[in-house]
Amino acid sequence: MSLQEFEARISEIESKYQKKFSEQNEQFRKEFQEQQDKFDRLYSSQQTEFNNALESLKKTTIDNLFRESKEQKPKPNLKSLLDDRVDPELYAAFDKKPYVITKGDKKNTVHVLVPKFKGDFQVGWLKDEIGEYYRYEVNQYGIFFGDVPQDILNEIQMPEPINVTVSGNHIFFNPEDKAKIKRQLPKFTTDWTDSSARITQGHEFDIISEILESGHVPFEKIPVEKQDMQKSNNIILRDYQEQAWKTFLKTGAIGVFHPTGSGKSFIGMKGLETIKVGDRRNLIISPRTTLVEQWNYYLEKNIPHVLDNVLITTYQGFKNFNEEFGLTLYDECQALPAHNFSRLSTINTKYRMGLSATPFREDNKNHLIITLTGYPENINWPKYMKEWGPGYHPINVHVVANPRMKLLKAYSLYNPKKRTMFYSYGIPTGKTIADKYNIPHIHGDTENRMEVMASSHSFVASSVFTEGISIQDLDHIIEVEFHFGSRREELQLTGRLMHSKSANKRHDIIMTDLEFQNYKKRILVLEEKGFHVKIEGGF
Repeated sequence: MSLQEFEARISEIESKYQKKFSEQNEQFRKEFQEQQDKFDRLYSSQQTEFNNALESLKKTTIDNLFRESKEQKPKPNLKSLLDDRVDPELYAAFDKKPYVITKGDKKNTVHVLVPKFKGDFQVGWLKDEIGEYYRYEVNQYGIFFGDVPQDILNEIQMPEPINVTVSGNHIFFNPEDKAKIKRQLPKFTTDWTDSSARITQGHEFDIISEILESGHVPFEKIPVEKQDMQKSNNIILRDYQEQAWKTFLKTGAIGVFHPTGSGKSFIGMKGLETIKVGDRRNLIISPRTTLVEQWNYYLEKNIPHVLDNVLITTYQGFKNFNEEFGLTLYDECQALPAHNFSRLSTINTKYRMGLSATPFREDNKNHLIITLTGYPENINWPKYMKEWGPGYHPINVHVVANPRMKLLKAYSLYNPKKRTMFYSYGIPTGKTIADKYNIPHIHGDTENRMEVMASSHSFVASSVFTEGISIQDLDHIIEVEFHFGSRREELQLTGRLMHSKSANKRHDIIMTDLEFQNYKKRILVLEEKGFHVKIEGGF
C-alpha cells in the first residue's frame, strides 16, 4: 500500500467516525434538551403548586387569628404600649436624627447608616445594605447633585474648599490665600505668583478634580452677554426650570441635573431660541441617533424658526472641530467623560449646557461630568416628585430560578391591551420576544426608530431606548435582560415611564437568583430615589 493510499484510507476512517460521533452527539443533545424541558415544566408546576399552597396557608392562618382575636378580650392599643415602654424625648430625638455617620472608604467620603423602616429618608447614593440598615455614600458630588439634606451637611466635616478659579492652564486666587493654596495643591502646579500659578501640562483635570472634591466649583463665571441674546417668547419655563436658566445667564456654562421627565429639554430649547452669537450656529450633540431624531421633532414642534441655525449630531459623528459655535447642548452629558467622547469638551463654543437625569458613572469619573459642562444645577428626586413630578409608579422585581424562566415570566406579565415596552439589552432575546408577539424589535440597525415606536402599540427595545426618549402614552415596561449592574441604565429605563401621562403605569424587572445577588445595586438606586420596590418570587 502506497503512502497516498494509506492517507486516503485514514481519511476515510476519520470521516466515518466523525459522522458517527456527530450523529451520537446530536442524539445526546436532543435527549438532553428533552430532559431539560421536562425538568423546567416540572419545576414550574411544583413552584406554582407550592406558591398556591403557601397562599392558602397564609389565608387560613390569618382567618384563624382574626377569629381568635374576636373571642379574646380587647387588648391595649399600640400607642398605649409605646407610652409605657418608650421614652418620648428619646424617640423624638431619634426621629429627628435617625442616622449614624461613619468614615467612608474613599477620600472625602462619609457613610450614613439609616434604618430601613425610615423609607422617606434620602441622602447621597445608596451604596448597599447592612442587615436592617441602608448604607449611603456621601461625597462632594452628591452635594453638588442636590442629594444631601442641609442638617447632614452641617454635621459632615468635609474638607476646606480650595477657593481658586481655573482658566486654561492657570489657577487664580486671592493674594492673601497664596500660602494656604500652595498647601492644598502641592502637586501639578508651578510658576507661582502672588495671585496665580501654572498647571503642569496634562494635569488640568487632576487639579479640577481636586478642587471639586473639596467642595468648590472652580470655573470662571462668564455671564451671557446681552448682545448674544434675542427675544424668546415660545418657551415658557416652570419656576424650577427658571432657576436653572438664571444660573446659566450668570455663568454661561451649566450642568442641568434634573430628574427624568422634568423638562430639561425645554431649558435647552430656551437657550437655542435665545442665544445668537453673531453668525455662529448653535449645536446639539447627543449619544444616540434616536435622540437626534427626537431633538429634530422637539424643535419642529416648539421652535421651528431656529432649525436653520442649529446643528444636531451624535457624539460619535461630530466632525466640526474647526467650526465656532454659539451655544452647545451636551445631551445625556454623563456620557461625555468616556474616553472616546471627552475630546468633545474642546469644541469651540462660547456657551455650554449639559443635560442629564443620571449624572453619575460606574468608572468613578463623576467629577468630569461637572468639569466638562459647568456649574451644577440640581433638584432632589423626592422633592421633585412631591412638588412638581408625576408621582412614583410601582416597580416589581420578579426573582426566577434561571434564564429560561425569565421569558416565561415576561410572557405571563404581558397584557396586550396595555402599551408595553419590552426591554432586552441582548439582541437574541429581544428578537425571540418580538417574533412571539409579532411586534417591532427596535435596536441599533433599525431605521426611523421614533416612527416605528410611534406607530406600534407594543414593541421590544434594546439599549437605544434607555436614554432621553419620551413616550407620552407608555403603560408598562417589562425588563427582561439588562447591562450587568448599571444603576444609570436602571434609572433611565424607569424614567421612560416618568415621561408618560398614562394613569396606570407599571415597571416589572425580571432577574435570576444569581443576577439579583450580583446586581442588586440596580434595585438599590431605585429605592435611593424614592421608589417603592416590591420583591416577588417568580416561577
